[in-house]
Amino acid sequence: MSKLETLEREIKGLSVAELTQVRAWLDELEADAWDARIQADSLAGKLDHLIANALEEEAAGRTTPL
Repeated sequence: MSKLETLEREIKGLSVAELTQVRAWLDELEADAWDARIQADSLAGKLDHLIANALEEEAAGRTTPL
């Protein structure tokens, strides 16, 4: 039995409250991974073109203040 199959079996046995806790933990884990990816991409310069584009749009008057 694979790890995933074992986890699926275990998860099916959880109570609603435990499922809620697992879901919250997975959401946090995913958010942390996303934040790390964004930070790594930013440090690597992969987002520089987005910043440049935004600054060009602002300079051309094509933005709206928030």
